[in-house]
Amino acid sequence: QTELGHIVDLIGRFAMANPSVHFRLIHNSREVLSSPATGKPFNSITQVLGKDIAKQLSPISFETPVMRVSGFISNASFTRINRAYQIFFVNGRPVRSRAITHAVDQAYRGLLLPGRHPVAIIFLDLVPELVDVNVHPTKAEVKFSSEQEIHSAVYRAVNAALMAGAAAPTITTTRAPAQRPAPPLCLTPDLPQYRQGTLTDRPTAVDLRT
Repeated sequence: QTELGHIVDLIGRFAMANPSVHFRLIHNSREVLSSPATGKPFNSITQVLGKDIAKQLSPISFETPVMRVSGFISNASFTRINRAYQIFFVNGRPVRSRAITHAVDQAYRGLLLPGRHPVAIIFLDLVPELVDVNVHPTKAEVKFSSEQEIHSAVYRAVNAALMAGAAAPTITTTRAPAQRPAPPLCLTPDLPQYRQGTLTDRPTAVDLRT
């Protein structure tokens, strides 16, 4: 069950990063996860995290000449006891980042009870020269050439959404999300077919069985 949880978590992150690809994960002849290829990140997030969480999310957006921040966050009243639902992508690759984590914390500063953490699915797209993906053996962490600039952009995107109180996006998919274990904080392995956050062959469907 522990290994299955890690597999579901990993495929779920791939699905959120690639909404134009249909992912299906089958375990013991049972469909554990299905994320149809709608091309809309919010639909993939809904399939992976479930409608109960998705309906609590609001979009974020901020751009500079060299980067774009997008994604979805929960309001201050919808939180979790850990950071398992804080998922970050840099140029399509699921990663951990202290700069992004700290920026999210700063944006919510004074709004949360102690020990509580918001849901945040954040996509950061920037020119490759500004990010180093080779600072961790499994490429689970990245380093930015300008940490402060990244921090500022993420903070401004999250803060603006919190101040505006944006409404949650409309869920356009009708397929019920499959039951899945809560995603653990796991490392993303450096799979050969997943270089620089993109699936090299760009399939339109991925059918996986364990």
